[in-house]
This record gives sequence, structure tokens and C-alpha cells, in this order.
Amino acid sequence: MQQHRKKNDDDEISLSNYQEARFVCKGAVFTINFQPDQLKLKYIQPVERGLALSKPLVGDQSIEFQQIIGTQSMEQQRRGGGAATFELKKVDPSKQYALIIHYYVKKSGGLWKRRSLCLHSQSQLMASHLAILINKRRDEYLLRHNQSRPKRLLVFVNPYGGRKKARPVYTSVVAPLFELAGIHCDVTYTKHQNHARNHVENEDLSSYDGIVAVGGDGIASEIVNGILYKTQRDNDIALDVTSEQLSDGFHYRKPPIRIGIIPAGSTNALVYTMQGCDDAETAAIHIVVGDGHPLDVCSIHQHDGKLLKYSFAMTSYGFYGNLLRESEQMRRLGPVRYDLAGVKTFLQLHSHEAEISYLPSYQPHDVATDNSRCRYPCRVCLHGDHNKQHHVTAAASDEDDLKRSVGSSGNDITSGYVTSTVASSSASSSLSSSSDLRPGWKVERGKFTVVSSSLMSCACRKSPIGLSPSAHLADGNTDLILVKRCSKLDFFRYLTTHIGNGDRFNFSFVDVKRVQAIKYKSLASDTTTSTPSSTSVESIRESEVESNTSPRGSSCWNTDGEFIENPDICLWVHRGLIDMFARGVEP
Repeated sequence: MQQHRKKNDDDEISLSNYQEARFVCKGAVFTINFQPDQLKLKYIQPVERGLALSKPLVGDQSIEFQQIIGTQSMEQQRRGGGAATFELKKVDPSKQYALIIHYYVKKSGGLWKRRSLCLHSQSQLMASHLAILINKRRDEYLLRHNQSRPKRLLVFVNPYGGRKKARPVYTSVVAPLFELAGIHCDVTYTKHQNHARNHVENEDLSSYDGIVAVGGDGIASEIVNGILYKTQRDNDIALDVTSEQLSDGFHYRKPPIRIGIIPAGSTNALVYTMQGCDDAETAAIHIVVGDGHPLDVCSIHQHDGKLLKYSFAMTSYGFYGNLLRESEQMRRLGPVRYDLAGVKTFLQLHSHEAEISYLPSYQPHDVATDNSRCRYPCRVCLHGDHNKQHHVTAAASDEDDLKRSVGSSGNDITSGYVTSTVASSSASSSLSSSSDLRPGWKVERGKFTVVSSSLMSCACRKSPIGLSPSAHLADGNTDLILVKRCSKLDFFRYLTTHIGNGDRFNFSFVDVKRVQAIKYKSLASDTTTSTPSSTSVESIRESEVESNTSPRGSSCWNTDGEFIENPDICLWVHRGLIDMFARGVEP
């Protein structure tokens, strides 16, 4: 009994003097001490020459507390070939033990990678004690700086999407990181479409710190729609709105839980836009450290106010809608279906006659000439009240400027396209669909090959700067991109600018506007018009076009990779309606 008590006393003395304990790491001897914001390894001396590595560490080393993912105390075993592996074992004083510190480092291209520093010790008790102490000091640092990390996550893995790599990505990359960070995960492998959405929408999520999807933009859309529907229902907020609200603006309640996406799909536009790459390990580390960034979401409604769905990226009619429809018919071909569908859609290029109403941004902005980018820390996204809809008052204050911009007649007619400003109910009497819009809205009529709403840049590997490079993640606006009727060759030139860093908007037939809301009304009666293949100016004049016809509704809306068949919709942007596990692209 006395010997046992004496051993415990000796242990307490040795642990209280942990700063004197020596550890071997990469051919050098270090002691450990704690600074206010970092863990410091103080260099003592190199190990004996015969035991040193070819490139031993030299000098003091330090790791910021915010970089630390987690620590482990493990027994070192040497196996065949001398390769060192580490496994948890029962205490054996004859063996050497290791204190392993897992942390992240930032690499070029927006990549964050895990690194591990192994400190060898003869004392299993000392290694275990310091592993706990380092985690404790890290947590104290995070608390002082008002930083929180998730402890429990609801995880959905889509094993069928994209290249069917979500399962191995989760098991080999994500799950080990979450385990090192001490995060408990309840994992569901989805079995059918809307599996994740139905679960999120109907189950109690109060015990979770976040929801994580491993897959592509499709499962991300399911979760975003599910949590937004659930939040409105739980707070007795109507999903459908009135025609007056479609004109004036309205609010939805923000969910109290963050969402994280691990890229394992075909395009991964959401993750790429938020972190500058589609690397799964990088996305997982952002979740582990609890990074947060607001994300704009738009609600899409029928003209009578009925909610169709929520969208966080692109909503597009015309070419991209037709491309989605064609690709869905080729789903068995895998990701290559997008390229094949793109070729077929291009060869059958059509334009669609429509009336497009939009409410300009409360901050006038020339998107076409803007070379800025949404970069961390983005003053546009992270400043201002994300619960306030600025457009309700800004549109009225800009009314005089809007009227002046189109001249005293209120209309600007060029190349067959009509633009007008809704200044009063009588001013829009000739435009029936805009008669119920409040002053400040503008209206365009014409034939369009593409009508797109780009809430964010929509960057991805194939298009590194995206559809609208200067778009922001959370500024309360979307970029309305209008590609007017043009030849196939001109449209091909436009498409090729998306592959590299070309100017997407330096074309006479392309117009872009930063707006808060959009209303689309199809003006086609029975037919839509195919696009001429010739590039001459004469060939694209209305009177000289040889037209093929196809049934009205031959296009559809492509919204985050899902269909909306009804062409007549209204779209409103809600600033920062969702919080993501993300930081934004770092410069």
C-alpha cells in the first residue's frame, strides 16, 4: 500500500515538472512549454550521431493552438523493415511511447493538409498526461477567442453520386480526421433521391452542431432545402408568399445549424467557390476547426407566390436547362454525359422570347468591368446585417436614378430589345406582367439563348473563375446574365471564355446586372426559335433568320442541377440565409 502511494506521489511530482521532460523528435531532443497562443518545442540538442536522421530538426519549433486538430498518446512498436507504426496498447514500461500532435498547415491553391509531429518518450504516463493537457490548452485558447468547434455531426454520404467515390472519401479521409478531433458522427448512407432531405426535414436535429454531406451539389441542395423547409415550418413561417411580397420583398428564418460539404461529386461548384479547390481533406479540416461563413440563398416561386425550391448557386433557363435535360437521359454514362449533352445541346441551340423583370442591387455596380474577387476576409460578405433585406428601401431611393438611366421616354430600344423602368403602375401598362411590380424594377423584352442567375461565382475545375467571377457568397445579390440571341459561333466563343480567365462579358450580345430579384415570363406562344449558324450581322436580323421550331416549354430551369419545368418564375435573394462550415477563398 505504502509503495503504491509512493509511486503515485512520484508520478504527480514528475507530471508537475513536465516542462523538464525530454522528447525525441526527428533526430533532436526537445522540451515542451506552453505560450499564450502556441505550443513551443524548445530545442535542446541533437540525438546521438548514430540515431540521427539524415535531416534532423534544428532550432525551436512552434504550433499555433488554433492549428491543432488533436493529440494522441500511443505505444511505439517497430515492425519488419524498421518502419515505425503506432498503435494503442496496454501500458508496458519496457516500451517507448509517443505523443503525436496532429495539426493543419496551409498550402498553395487553397489546400489545407494534416501534418503529424511524433514526440518519443520513455514515460507512457507523461505522454498521456501531455496529450490531455495540450488539448485542454487548445480548448482554453479557443474559448478566449470565442471560437467553437463541432462535437457532434450528422453526416450523409451519397455513395451513388458523381464518380461514386463518396464512400472511400469518407472512410479514408474524413472519418479519421473527425475521430482525431474527437467529433462524434452519426452517419447515414443515402439510398435514394431526397433521402437526406426527408431525414433533415423531419427529424430532431437539436443535438447536432452541424450537418455534413459527402457528395456533390445535388446532396448539398437536398440538405439546404430540407433544413430551410424545416426551419420555416417549426417557426410557423409560410413558405408561399403573396404577389405583393414578390414585388416588395420578404423574409425567411435562418436555420440555427451549420452545413458542411465534403466534395465527392461531378462538379462540386459550391465547395470550389467557397474554398478555391475541391479537395476533401481541406473541406474536412474547415469543418473540424469550426470555420463559418454565411451563404446567400434564393427562393424560387411561381408567379402566384407558391415556393418551388431554394437555390444556392445557379438558376438558368435555355442552354443550361436543355443541357441538364439531355444529361439526365445519359446518366448511365457517368460524368462524361455532361460533355456529350453539351455538344448535343449546342448543335440544337435555341433562343426563347421572354420578358425579364429585375430589381437592381441597392448598391449600383458594374459587374462587367469588376475585376475584384470574393476573398477572405471579404468586407462585402462579412459586414452588414445579414437579417436585413436592404432592397425594401433601396429600390425606392434609386427610382429617380433608374428613370434617368433610360431617358425621358422611359424606354431604351436597341437591337430589338426593350428596357423599361417600372416608375408607376401607369408607366408599365404596356407590359402586363410588370404591372404588379413596385417602382424601381426594370423590365427587358427580347429573345435570349441563356438567362442565368449566378448567386456566387460558380467556379469549378472546368471553369476556375466561374460564370460570374466577381459575385460574392453573401452580399444579398445575384448576377443576372442575359445571353441574347446570337449565332452558334458567337455562342461558342462565349462558352470558351469559361474554360480559362477570358472575359465572359466582353460581347455585344451578353449583358450582366447585379440584382436582388428576378421575374421571368415566357412570351412564346407555340414555338421557340433556333439559332443561326452563320456569323454575319445580317444573318441574325429578325427578318432574315431561317427558323426551326420546337414546342413551347422545350427548355426548363436548371437550378443547382435540378429541374423546374415551369418557365414563369420569380426569384428572390435572401442574404446569408445559411451558415456554412467554410472560410471563403484565401488570397
